[in-house]
Parts: sequence; structure tokens; C-alpha cells
Amino acid sequence: MLYLVFQSTGKISSWRQLPPGYAVETWHPGLGRIVPPSLGLKFALWWLLHWLRLFNNRNYSVLLIRSNGRLVHRTCLIPSYFRWPFMADRDLQVSSTWTHPEHRCRGLATYALQMAVSEWVKDGRKLWYVTHDDNASSLAVCRSIGFRLLARANRTERFGLRIFGRLVLLNKPEAKL
Repeated sequence: MLYLVFQSTGKISSWRQLPPGYAVETWHPGLGRIVPPSLGLKFALWWLLHWLRLFNNRNYSVLLIRSNGRLVHRTCLIPSYFRWPFMADRDLQVSSTWTHPEHRCRGLATYALQMAVSEWVKDGRKLWYVTHDDNASSLAVCRSIGFRLLARANRTERFGLRIFGRLVLLNKPEAKL
């Protein structure tokens, strides 16, 4: 499967406001906070990588948006580590973004992503966004706030397992997708 790799320019042309009735919070890992809300147990691996200091920085976090106390959106910010060799030590990658189907097309993902850019893209740090080449909604969100297409990529396997593989950048894109 082909992936597209985007990088934030750090510039947001116009801010989208969080719609009324929604509240945003930032989740951070802790001893009693192993798996972020709405993520399954397999994501405990990120907690383990965080606590074993295998991530290249300590900025693992998840932006959560709630409506009436119910979780309706998440955007994970994952520090660089061995699976993403193209990232610098201070960089973060947007990962495992999800919006509840009843709350889609309300700008929640756009709001969370622009919040991530405003908070984390500074002092030389980059924010990366990787998505499948056929994910039209994801492509629209990252482009709407100024992410630029950097390259195409493939995921490799190591020891016959994808979990140990890397995302390898291919050639620069010839045309705007």
C-alpha cells in the first residue's frame, strides 16, 4: 500500500473555530494512563515506548475532543522512533486520527490538527502527517491547513513482521495529488 508523507509548513492561513458544544483536552501518558481513550490495548505499545524512552522525545500526547462528555475525536501525536527514520529527534507524527461518524464534517479533525501545529511546530520541530494515498478526507484535512506533500512511502517488514518495519520514503512526488 502506498502512503503519502506530508510535513507542516507551520503556517495556518485561517483558524477554524471549535463548534459550540465541543471541548478539547490533551491526554498525556502516566502510570495509570496507559491507553488513550478510544484506542485499543495494542496501543499500550506506545506507552511502553514512552516509558522505556525509546521515543526520541517525551512529547507523546493525544488531543481529545468531547461532546457532552462523550469522546468524539482523537488526534495522536507520536514522537519519532525507529519506524520513522526520516524524522528528526524532536519531530512528531500525527497518527491514529479518528472522528465518530455522527460528528464528521464539523471541522473537528481540522481544529485538532491546527491546534497541534500551533502548539508543536516551533524552534525547528516538524510535524509529519502520513496517510494512505486513497484517504480523501485525511488528505483534505492536512492540506486545508497548509501541510505540503513531501514524498510517497512504503512500509517495510523486519523479521517478517510489519510492527518492526519502517516507513521508507520513496521519490519526491512528480505531480500534486
